[in-house]
Amino acid sequence: NETSYWLLRHDNQIFTTTTTPREIFPNGPASDFGHPENALLIGDWHGIPCCAADIDRLPENIAGELSPVRGLFGLGGVEAFALAARATQLLDWQKNHRYCGRCGTPTVRKPTEFAMACPNCSLLTYPRISPAVMVLVERGDELLMARSPHFKPGIFSALAGFVEAGETLEQCAHREVREEVGVEITN
Repeated sequence: NETSYWLLRHDNQIFTTTTTPREIFPNGPASDFGHPENALLIGDWHGIPCCAADIDRLPENIAGELSPVRGLFGLGGVEAFALAARATQLLDWQKNHRYCGRCGTPTVRKPTEFAMACPNCSLLTYPRISPAVMVLVERGDELLMARSPHFKPGIFSALAGFVEAGETLEQCAHREVREEVGVEITN
């Protein structure tokens, strides 16, 4: 009954226990959290194993609150945010690939790697990686920044977008800049 840190997700938010960055995630044996089903070992937090799991209800024996994943950057820093982002991606992958996409058979998680295996047709499904580019366009001493209508006032960003199937990173950079601001980049 090993003690671990836990990233517990409920309603697409992460359960946090404190505003102290080092102790932002609850710590204890799986029994403290009701032995969550399908828990994933996602890495380490300060040298201690860290598991992630979706939960139906919040732990009753531990004080804490729910935080959106983006909010963890402000609460726990870049390391906490990165760990929560990894947990979210892996939990989504596990939840969305419970059945084989080829034959519909319930899948099982391979114990030696992040792969969902179909016991019927042997299809393996790995977590999806979505490559993206971020472009900072320069002209002399000027930088081209963009602004989404969804941003808070005064917030600007470099240009970014996801790579489409069969597209190189360079092609994606050209396309995204053209689509977002109507500018053709040359190098």
